[in-house]
Amino acid sequence: MLYEWPGTDATLKPLLLLAHQDVVPVLPGTEAQWTRPPFGGQQAGGYLYGRGALDDKLNVLGQLEAVECLLRTGFRPRRTVLLAFGHDEETMGQRGAGALAALIGQRYPQLEMVLDEGGTIKTDGVAGIRQPVALVGISEKGYLSVVLSATGQGGHSSMPPPLTSVGRVAAAVARLEAAPFPARLDGGIGSTFTYLTPAVPIGQRLVFANQWLFGPLIIKKLAAAPATNAAVRTTTAPTIISGGAKDNVLPIAASATVNFRLLPGDSSAAVLRRVREIINDPLVQVRRLGAGQEASPVSRTDNAAFGTLHRTIKSVFPQALVAPYTVLGATDARTYAHLCPQATYRFSPLLMDQKAIDSMHGTNERLRTAAYRHVIQFYAALIRNMQ
Repeated sequence: MLYEWPGTDATLKPLLLLAHQDVVPVLPGTEAQWTRPPFGGQQAGGYLYGRGALDDKLNVLGQLEAVECLLRTGFRPRRTVLLAFGHDEETMGQRGAGALAALIGQRYPQLEMVLDEGGTIKTDGVAGIRQPVALVGISEKGYLSVVLSATGQGGHSSMPPPLTSVGRVAAAVARLEAAPFPARLDGGIGSTFTYLTPAVPIGQRLVFANQWLFGPLIIKKLAAAPATNAAVRTTTAPTIISGGAKDNVLPIAASATVNFRLLPGDSSAAVLRRVREIINDPLVQVRRLGAGQEASPVSRTDNAAFGTLHRTIKSVFPQALVAPYTVLGATDARTYAHLCPQATYRFSPLLMDQKAIDSMHGTNERLRTAAYRHVIQFYAALIRNMQ
């Protein structure tokens, strides 16, 4: 779905707001664990329950209600406002965002800002900071899956060769896991620390303000936990391994699928080269699975668009700090980034703790009705401020 609200000044580049209509399914067998029907949209105790309440119907409806509120006041934008709602974001968005981006690109080769779902306003601490932190995604990691395969002599397991096809593939996987990609702070998280520096205690401030000196120490700390390790490097995750059908028969062929999430600055081609170098076995074939997705460009934080976004967040959530970060998953924004590489951002205007974030694709997904009013206020303010 594409809505176009024409501006009065055709020389101004449009503002594009994104959201998606589709939702992930409810895991079969968990329906009884919901306190309200997962697709009932029921309100109870100050919450709206239902799949998609957080991901991502709050942004679809919040943007539409913001426009309706502005229309009721007689507001007319100088800058054209576009609302684009895909229908398949949860399955890579090729038919939804892909088609919409192509159409928008034909009509508007350049955009002033693109804003999609992404970071939220974390209320339970970021980097030891007590006040809420609004995390604005300025980039997102890429996606690449690689299949490793090997063949060998089949036969009875009582007379195995020195290295079977399964063993060869397993060894290749072990080499990859033992040689993680280099960690670095320039993929986005370094900017996060720069923005948070004034709010942290003096000792931590010294570290954040001198990343050139304390970079190795910061990386060592972040690499110790999976969630933060993923923010500093391209990650390696073996996800599927197969070969053989019977316990006493040597399989002729074996394979493994390894998924990589690419940190901005690492390309698919570079990852494939490194994979082959690490495995270093000509008898293991390496091929990419599907098209994959390159990491997005890193949008700027020193331009007028980010300044307006920052100011708008502070106007609705005055207690929040604002900091950029790299989105570890994927959003529809990556499909539009070429139309606005310097100002494609990912942010959902919602106060959330980690428990609420974890419920997005889980049981009892719910949205505080009071928080939804802030969503509408934010989008209305952003449209006004972008004029």
